[in-house]
Amino acid sequence: FRELRLMAHSIMNSFKSLLWLTLILVITFFIFGLSFTTGVVTHIDAAVLWGDPKYVGLRDSFATVGRSFLSLFMAMTGGRDWAETFQHLEMLPAQYQAMFLGFLVFTILGVLNVITGVFVDTAMRADLGNRQVTINEQMDAKTKFLRDLKDLFIEMDVNGDGHITLDEFCDRLHDERVIAYFKSLKLDIVDAKTLFHLLDTDTSQSLDITEFLSGCYQLQGAARAIDAKMIRMQLEQIVENIDKLQQSQRESQESIAALKTSRMAQSQWQQTLTQTQLECMPQACPAVGCFGSGESPNVSVLAARPQKRPSSLGGTSCSEGGPLPAASA
Repeated sequence: FRELRLMAHSIMNSFKSLLWLTLILVITFFIFGLSFTTGVVTHIDAAVLWGDPKYVGLRDSFATVGRSFLSLFMAMTGGRDWAETFQHLEMLPAQYQAMFLGFLVFTILGVLNVITGVFVDTAMRADLGNRQVTINEQMDAKTKFLRDLKDLFIEMDVNGDGHITLDEFCDRLHDERVIAYFKSLKLDIVDAKTLFHLLDTDTSQSLDITEFLSGCYQLQGAARAIDAKMIRMQLEQIVENIDKLQQSQRESQESIAALKTSRMAQSQWQQTLTQTQLECMPQACPAVGCFGSGESPNVSVLAARPQKRPSSLGGTSCSEGGPLPAASA
């Protein structure tokens, strides 16, 4: 009873529009009816109007405001032919006939068409507002779509093993009936191999019924705004990750350059220190043995002593000094 429930819900939601329609029509009938009744009373004497038989139609249609109201309503809705009412107005000046034609144009071509559009829009919004009806329709449409996809899968599975290989898939897509079936499901087939790889989520080179149903259901129809939005968000995340990776790479390069500079400075300092230590070491004395015998070194030994050399550190060499002291007894 979904259709009956939808109709009842639409009618209930249209009551407000119906009340406004009634108010607009009542005001319209009253204004035009009062104008016609005033014209009849003004241009025709009351005794003649009510006594002369040739004024019977005019008297019955517009002698009072109530009769004018009813005559205009019948002329608009088809209860009486509007040409008959127009003929009754021929006994009045021509402006009243023009006014009657203007009334018909305004009500039939204007008010009623606008009211019809309002009622249709109200019914459509009532349909969309009915959450349960919308859910049921979506579920029914999804069930029907999946049922059709299942029939298509069974038809494409030639050997009946429950799987569709790439060769089977491509062979079946050469059949015009299968292509037409895909198009009836709003699935446009351009490249069979590309479509197969899109559906093959586990890269097993074969499609089971679950992959086929879920993949085709996601690919149906055209791209929606939400799909474009999701792609845009993913691209923004990718760009952001690339920027972070580039920033990390630059920081790593700077750290490596600083480490190389530090190691070069350390190596130069070690070389300088080693050279300084070599310069500070005393040279070997050939008469060292005489120091232990208690004898004073001879002149030749003193002459062999190294002379004063400037140190690389700006001071004097450690070999600088007077005559070597005699060894203790």
